[in-house]
Amino acid sequence: MLENYRGGDYKKFKLWADTFFRVGHGSVQFRVAQSSSLLSDILTVYDEAFIVAIVHNGFDRWVQESSIVANGGIVDKKNLPKNRWTDNGASAKKYEGWVEEGVVFFNEKIGDLQNIRLTATSKMLEDKYMKENKDLMEDKRKGAEKRSFQVSALNGLVARQEVVRKQDDYNNVPGLVLLNPNRSRSGGQLPNKRRKSRDGSDRSSSLSGSGGSYRSDDEDEEEETETEYSAQHLGV
Repeated sequence: MLENYRGGDYKKFKLWADTFFRVGHGSVQFRVAQSSSLLSDILTVYDEAFIVAIVHNGFDRWVQESSIVANGGIVDKKNLPKNRWTDNGASAKKYEGWVEEGVVFFNEKIGDLQNIRLTATSKMLEDKYMKENKDLMEDKRKGAEKRSFQVSALNGLVARQEVVRKQDDYNNVPGLVLLNPNRSRSGGQLPNKRRKSRDGSDRSSSLSGSGGSYRSDDEDEEEETETEYSAQHLGV
């Protein structure tokens, strides 16, 4: 795990980049940059060397702690392995956290990385990592566009069904006044309606012409009743 991650093993390089460099640099910023920039452009030599030093310093402690948690145990930090180069307590003073051995490791790693970054193998790993993340980003973008299109299509279908439902409700309302007297609710032409008057003769009511009107038997009876009532009060 802690062997040279720039030695040509892409899985090991990717593990370091996704796990340690991303966290050390800042997850959000790293995710934004990793699909368009090489790792050596995202992290300076000093950034990378410091992250490597931190990993080497606490790796054994992290592994044991993770194992205890994964097995459902309770972590007792007093029983965990100590960090290699830093004080495990909370009493370290400013500039006194790292022992000399850790500082030497950090400085040596800076020099190593300055040379390793220039090798063809290291550049190949960085380029492959960037392209892989670019492809993943593109796939996510296409997937998001596809989901957005599906949602829009579904919303359009639901809206269209709602319009049809409301139109059906409109057509099924009893006694609804027609805005166009020449057409039924379904859009067809209304037939002439024949009915008998009180004297037994046939009368025809045609709904023709843009100004035509439809009068029902109830309307005729109501008008006749009003006429009789008025005549009685006038003494006619």
